[in-house]
Order: sequence, then C-alpha cells, then structure tokens
Amino acid sequence: MAKLKIIHFIPLLALLILSSVVSEGYAQSTGAYNIGIYQSGYSIEDVVAGTNNVYIAQAGATNALEILDLPNPNSPSLVGSGERSSSDQAHCVDINDDESIAVIGASNNVYVFNISTKTDPIRTDVINVGSTVYDIEIFGDLVYCAAYSTGIPVINISDVNNPGLIYDGKYTGYNDNYLQGIYVDPDRDYIYGAAGAKALIFPLNTSKIPQIPVSVDLDYTAWSVEKISNNLLVAGDSHGFIYTIDISNLNSPSRLGSVDLGSILYGLYYDSTLGTKIMAADYSTGLKIADFSSQSNPIFLGRMATTTTGVTGYGTDRMGNYMLLAGGAWGLFVYNVSDCLSIGGGGGFEINGFPILILLGMISIISYVSAKRKMNTKSKDD
Repeated sequence: MAKLKIIHFIPLLALLILSSVVSEGYAQSTGAYNIGIYQSGYSIEDVVAGTNNVYIAQAGATNALEILDLPNPNSPSLVGSGERSSSDQAHCVDINDDESIAVIGASNNVYVFNISTKTDPIRTDVINVGSTVYDIEIFGDLVYCAAYSTGIPVINISDVNNPGLIYDGKYTGYNDNYLQGIYVDPDRDYIYGAAGAKALIFPLNTSKIPQIPVSVDLDYTAWSVEKISNNLLVAGDSHGFIYTIDISNLNSPSRLGSVDLGSILYGLYYDSTLGTKIMAADYSTGLKIADFSSQSNPIFLGRMATTTTGVTGYGTDRMGNYMLLAGGAWGLFVYNVSDCLSIGGGGGFEINGFPILILLGMISIISYVSAKRKMNTKSKDD
C-alpha cells in the first residue's frame, strides 16, 4: 500500500510541472526565416525604405549612413555611404519624399545629407539639438526630432546646403517625460510621441510647430508609436507591451487594450495592406507580429526566424514585398511580407524556455502509468 500511495503523487507532480509550463509559456508561432541579410560589421540601428534603395543608420561606424541596393533581396549590396563627425553614435534615419535628402539622428546632433547622387552622399551640415536623437521624421521641408531630454527640435531643410534649427523643442512639460519615439501624422497635422510612461499627442500650429500635448498613461516607459487609422494609435514600451489607443477624439484619447510581446519595442510598422497585423522590432528577438482585430484585446501572433544565432530588433520598415529589420550587430534582415502575414495561422506552440519541464512532465506521466500497471499485475498474481 505504501508504494501505491507514493505513485499517486506522480500524476500530481506532472500536473504541477505542466501547469507551470503553460502559465509561463505562450501560444505563438515561429515564422519563416529571413530570405536575405546585409552585415556591415557595425550595429544597424534603424532602417527606412525608399523606392529603389534602402537607407540604414549605423552606430560605431565612420559611415553613419549607408545606402543599399535591393534588386536581389537575398543579397543586398552597398551603393554609397555618408560620414559622421566626431564620435557620435547614430540611432535613426529618415529620407524626404523624393529621396534627395537623408537625415541621421545621433548623440546630440542631426546630420543632414544631400543624397541626390546615391553613390556619393554629401554631408551638408551637423546641427546640435542638445540631446540624443532616438527617432527622426521628415515632413515636407521640416525635420522633427525625438531628442530625449530636449523635446522635439525642428529643423528646416528647404535648402539642403543651409539647414537651420527653427525650434528648440522645449514644449511645456518637455522635461517631465523624456521623448524616445515620434510619428508625424500629415492627415491631421499632429505628432504622436512616446515619452516617459505616456503616449503624447501634439497638435501642430500653422507654422507646423508642436504645441502642448495631451497624453495617455502606459504601464512602462514608452519607446515607439505608430498610427493605424484616424481612430487608432499603437504604442510600444520598454517591457514589450503594445497598447491600442483610441484617437478618434484627439483631445481626449483613451487606452483600449494591451498585449505583451516580450522585450523593448524600439520600432513599429503598419500600412493598410497588413490588415489588422502590426510589425514590431523587439530588442531581444527581432521581428514580431501582433494582431489588433480586437482593439480591446490584441494578441501576440509570433516572431520571425533568423538565419543567424541571434538578433536584435531596433527598427523596421517595408519595401514593396519585403519587410526590413534593423538587427543591430547581427545585420539588416530581409523577410517576405507574405511570410510575415502568414504567421499565427496554425503554427506550433512555443514555450518560452521550458522544454526540460515539459520532458519531466511527460516522464512523470509515463512513470505513473507504468508503475500503476505493475501494481495491478502484482495484485492479480497475489
């Protein structure tokens, strides 16, 4: 009887192990591998796609700006590069509509490049904005900077050879929530910001200068924002959560829902052809995808696989049929958009680091069944 009582603890142990696994794991798919990669030897911190070229910001490299060609997505190639000055670390990049100007946001400075000749970018100026620029957006002839502790400095680039700072960025409350991400909404003349543990919404005045923002509270430090529609904004934070935010009334935005994707979300990307899916650059595991079909209950669909042993997600953009991921020192990753959109369609169940616990649980169940049979057989023999 003592042996029988002991083996009754085995299924209980198995259930405890498996329940801990399920509580710590999450249902997600791992998508297809990248179809191409570009490695420069430095950390690729951001990427923006043009019509025929891809533009990257590199940290630690003499050439803060690199321009790539992507006729063959399996093998992106270098076209031209633009130098930084001093020891600035590049963090972000953007281009104007006709791809004649590129800007790089770096440590305290913004670099302005004339890129009319892609093989020979010319740095025309370096403008000090007073703090590290983590995100940067060109809107018409103006450059808006998410300049951490100095707000949203604005630079006029109507003359690429003579750009100038026209606004120091210090909106009311700028030093209460340090800014790390921005999105310029040309349809409504607003800027959305990620600052502190808040999503900020700035109206622009007639001169396109940011005014006092309204805000929505998040749970952790905000890093990225992306507009989905005139009704919906998405923000990403330092703990891997994305938040859906109702912006149908820009004077009174409200938080709708959230979901945990895993790690710092440095970049987000959306366009209407993606339907209800949004792409996220996750610091620890690269390109991730979420679905906001239910705005009050968005879900994490999964992550894209990589041909490298690791990946870091800093920024993401789309070029035609390809999604691009700025993967830090691991390189620039190229994915098929169709592969990204197919994720979550019946993929596997991935456990967040608990394969041994699963194995122990299965062994416990098998051991219990075997022991039970032996006890039954012995009882019959007796």
